[in-house]
Amino acid sequence: MVLNNNLLDSIILHSYNTVPFYRELYDKNNININELKDSVDITKIPVISKNMIQKSPEKFLSMYKNMLDESLIEKRTSGSSGMPLKIFWDNYDYTNSNYMIWLLRKKQFDISPHSKYCTFHSSYYLNGKNFSKDDHILNNGKCLSLSSINLNSHNIEDKIQKIFDFQPRWLLIQPSIAYLLSNYITKQNKKLPKTIKYIEFSGEYLFPEYRKAVVNAFNCETSNMYGSEETNVIAYECKHNNLHCLSGNVIVEIVKYNKNTLDNEEGNVLVTSLTNRTMPFIRYSLGDIASMNHNHKCKCKNPTPIIDVKAGRISDFILINDHKINSYIFPHIVENINNTQENKILQFQIIQESNSKFTVRLVLKNNSKDSKKIIQKQFITFTENNYLKNMRWEFQFEDILVNDSEHGKFKYFINKTLV
Repeated sequence: MVLNNNLLDSIILHSYNTVPFYRELYDKNNININELKDSVDITKIPVISKNMIQKSPEKFLSMYKNMLDESLIEKRTSGSSGMPLKIFWDNYDYTNSNYMIWLLRKKQFDISPHSKYCTFHSSYYLNGKNFSKDDHILNNGKCLSLSSINLNSHNIEDKIQKIFDFQPRWLLIQPSIAYLLSNYITKQNKKLPKTIKYIEFSGEYLFPEYRKAVVNAFNCETSNMYGSEETNVIAYECKHNNLHCLSGNVIVEIVKYNKNTLDNEEGNVLVTSLTNRTMPFIRYSLGDIASMNHNHKCKCKNPTPIIDVKAGRISDFILINDHKINSYIFPHIVENINNTQENKILQFQIIQESNSKFTVRLVLKNNSKDSKKIIQKQFITFTENNYLKNMRWEFQFEDILVNDSEHGKFKYFINKTLV
């Protein structure tokens, strides 16, 4: 894949000159930065993965930045791949990465940065403190961010009432949470704010039945956004239901057997951020499976490639009898443990074996008996505070949780009782 892209030239040169990780990577692979200029053959650059970053996160930050700098924007991946990660942006780059999607929202749905909206979070940090379980009013009163921790079919009434009181114009929401809200609204025949004109899905794979339930419940326009905390927006859905890549923000590749695929051929998704200079991501494997079409004739007239995500970050529900609990509870628990144990959990996978039994598979930095005992105890303590009392937990400690690259990444939560 040969590209002539000034933004790509710039980010590659910046990564080599200011990020220790990339300088070591390029030198080790005999990559001459000067030869990459003008017409960049991006396939010469090795693919990077999340576990490579986790081994030395301090080397992945530009030397001009410091993780302790309070002016940086800190994001965290949801942990849906079993490997949560801290992401850092400076304010200028983060704003720049959102520029194109705001233009599209305005053009297609008359939504602007001044429009009030509601969203849900699983992690929220301020000055190093964890406020993930709290609901927050943000952006000078423009955003109501509701906690998805412990969200279940019994306490959802409170969340809906808060949305009603806030009177938002739109919702930015994960499909599984939107589906939970929609089912409750439909069954209870609840009233909704007449102000809601648009719902945008993000953060998970969007099942058609989820979208249908949301449209029936909310009776408003919807769109799908494909993105990541590492790069921000990757693709945005037009009114003809095609996800167009935001080429000014990211470069997207679909790769199989270390080669770029042909149009409509499935493979692993690699992304290169053209905007994040604090923590550059170049040929970064998201762990998703997708295909792309460069030679389409979409009726919206947008010429950028269309991506079709086959498997993404899918969120299930924990089912205890007839009681549904959102599975975001698990990355939240792992995150709390890592905050107290110096990020000892590198990967995790949780499987619901029955109504009351779970298997917890963990990869630790330190597999000593003491570490295992401490983490098991903390895990159980956190679950007992999160609607999971009296469950049986079987812990398995692994050297690595293998990701089948041909079928996408494993989910962090597998509910066998729902299969």
